[in-house]
Amino acid sequence: MGKMTAFADEARSRIAWLLRMADPDQDTSSIITYATTTADPPAMGRHGIRTRGCPGCKHTMWMQSDLWICSTCGGVEDAE
Repeated sequence: MGKMTAFADEARSRIAWLLRMADPDQDTSSIITYATTTADPPAMGRHGIRTRGCPGCKHTMWMQSDLWICSTCGGVEDAE
């Protein structure tokens, strides 16, 4: 991959990436809504990308190190 292609790939927005990966029959407005209302995932750690529901606000919690951190309310819990 050339330098310009790599730069262009890195510069793409999250919405552009999701639209590029979507099924051609998928409603694009639902993808855009999802991308604008959902937090970006954290960098992949040693656990990979792990998620679960937040018991407080019911949004997504991400595993980071040995903690669960909510992407919406900021709640933190120890991993079990």
